[in-house]
Amino acid sequence: MVRTAVNVTGDATVSCIVAKSEGKLDESIFNNPKAGVVTHVEIDLEAEKELADIAKGS
Repeated sequence: MVRTAVNVTGDATVSCIVAKSEGKLDESIFNNPKAGVVTHVEIDLEAEKELADIAKGS
């Protein structure tokens, strides 16, 4: 488990370093603590029912 955490952290760090060096890192988003927070989700109930029916095999 620790090895996985080290690998993921290292991969994320290298990705950020490369993105910054290539001018692709948007620091306003990177430094925004609310970036990526989902505040509203719409669920298509008709599609959900259809998928549930497919999963049941009917």
